[in-house]
Amino acid sequence: MPLSIHSSYRYRLSRSSWRSIHFGYRGILGEFVKIYLIEGFLTLITFGIYGSWFQVSMKKYIYGHIRFGNIEFKFTGQGLDLFVIRLKGLFFSIFTLGIYLFWYMKNLVEFEVSNIKMIQDGKEINIRSTLSAGKIFEMIFVNYLIIIFTFGIGTGIAINRAMRTAFENMEFDEEINPDTLVQTESEYKDATGDDMAGMLDIPLF
Repeated sequence: MPLSIHSSYRYRLSRSSWRSIHFGYRGILGEFVKIYLIEGFLTLITFGIYGSWFQVSMKKYIYGHIRFGNIEFKFTGQGLDLFVIRLKGLFFSIFTLGIYLFWYMKNLVEFEVSNIKMIQDGKEINIRSTLSAGKIFEMIFVNYLIIIFTFGIGTGIAINRAMRTAFENMEFDEEINPDTLVQTESEYKDATGDDMAGMLDIPLF
């Protein structure tokens, strides 16, 4: 599992670019495996309670090693905040017979997006999500119809709609300066990890 996640980020980000500037992932497999095993063990012996801290630790390592040219990324979320969001989501989803689920998903997206920071020329660029619970409901409802009425053939379309909805509802408090972008990432072509992630159904974003 950690090998698949690590390799998938390296491959998929290397195939992503904007204005011919490539993304890249500079994580070291041994370091990521160590985090995965230690944090995974803590999650296991706490019967899943430590899971929020486990997830945040992985995000901090992964985002901290992502580059877009000479732009650096970091993740500033805290495990306790994610734990509270999940606890509240579980309680209110049960209490409202599942109606709160869409607000829970909105809170998860906001936690993820608002804690991603981009650093360009020493200046921090904050990101925020404008995705609403109503937009999530509409996206999920239409996606299910697409998948059901195409007998699964339209799954790719549904995934594309979900990704497009997420990215179209992101805003930056500062503009990226394209004039100072410099290509720093080397080409990476090994798709083994990406294939493994597909087989294990691991979502990367």
